[in-house]
Amino acid sequence: MNFFPHQKARWILISNGLNHGETLAYTLLIPWIIPVFFPYASPETHLAWGYSVLAMGIVTTPLGAVLFSWIAQCVGALFGLKWCLLGKALLTGLFLMCPGYKVLGTSSLALFFLLRFLIGVFSSGLSSISKIYIMEKKNDEKKENYAHRFSYLYQFSTMCGYVGTSILVNGVTKEAFFSWRWIFLPFLLQGGIGMMCIAWLSKNKYFRKAENFISFSYRFFSYRSALELFSFHYKPLCMVSLTTGLSYILWSLAFVMMNGLIPLTAFMSYATAFSANQWFMGVDMALILILGPILTHYVPENILKKSTIIVAISFPMSFFLLDFYPSLIMIMAVRLWIVLWGVIFSCPLHMCYKRCCPEDKIYLIVGLGSTLGGSIIGKLTPILTVWIYHKTGTFFFIGIYTAVIAFLTRITLHFVKPNYGNLG
Repeated sequence: MNFFPHQKARWILISNGLNHGETLAYTLLIPWIIPVFFPYASPETHLAWGYSVLAMGIVTTPLGAVLFSWIAQCVGALFGLKWCLLGKALLTGLFLMCPGYKVLGTSSLALFFLLRFLIGVFSSGLSSISKIYIMEKKNDEKKENYAHRFSYLYQFSTMCGYVGTSILVNGVTKEAFFSWRWIFLPFLLQGGIGMMCIAWLSKNKYFRKAENFISFSYRFFSYRSALELFSFHYKPLCMVSLTTGLSYILWSLAFVMMNGLIPLTAFMSYATAFSANQWFMGVDMALILILGPILTHYVPENILKKSTIIVAISFPMSFFLLDFYPSLIMIMAVRLWIVLWGVIFSCPLHMCYKRCCPEDKIYLIVGLGSTLGGSIIGKLTPILTVWIYHKTGTFFFIGIYTAVIAFLTRITLHFVKPNYGNLG
């Protein structure tokens, strides 16, 4: 049996890995990128400028997710995916060719911010559409098994993008004469995948008709106000928002807080923390491949309900142990526990969205819900964890914060019911 029974799914998995990898590449290369556009400043100022670009995600994430989710719902997912891929590839190409300060002066910094802003919009749109579209398979009696499989493979491709980019950056930056622009070259492959989308579109008369601007405009503006969407679908919206937020929290605790906050308070160097980070990313990938197929035999909503309860109960206790016994073994054990439940929670997540969201509004609900959860809960979690520790001087209350979000997530899961027509 072919492990990838659908040709499109294979390329969507690759594009998803490239999409997340490009964002990580920028994050890791900030110390090399910013001096090209803003040379006459201290290293601390370079980092501040670099991370301020990442902070634009508060705007670019909702803008891209809502815009392209709406396009996917009105015109078709493949149509929206095409423009996301082509736009991301074009903007990445312009970014790696962007002149520096010595050529354009201060205008280079403005151009740099503009390109990263637009890249963020298209990147958010691509992620919003692909996570649902990859699970679609028409006229197949094993449709649900197909959707289950690609729900966890999507998570695996994300981790592949992170790990592959991390290895690439670490390898290239060790060279004496390297340019950060080289590292962005592999991400131009997204443009080729976008061209494949055009080829797939040309075979479908429905999508050829959708290319008509008048038809597209009519479909785009024919939906009623966003207030109606909130009124009739507030339950799945809240569910998507909180589950997305909790998945961000679990990722942030394992791969951000454990890197930045733990070395400040425990007898662990940053070098040890970052070395452990790559090792745990590999563990995360392995767990997805091991647990993913096993979890497909269970109901996604039940997995999420039980995992949220376990997270709510065990995480405060786990962080409490870090306060009283911050040894290397305890830190690694707690981190492994976080990674384990992050994988168990994330693998069936998109499958749950597909089952519980109405099919005619699924892209809008998932796009808007993911935006709310990712922007409000996800983006603020790293800052909140530092603030909580600064105010309380203990990790225990970080566990309490996670438990509260997990408890609220469990409540929203109780009020949504599967829509079996999505898989029938």
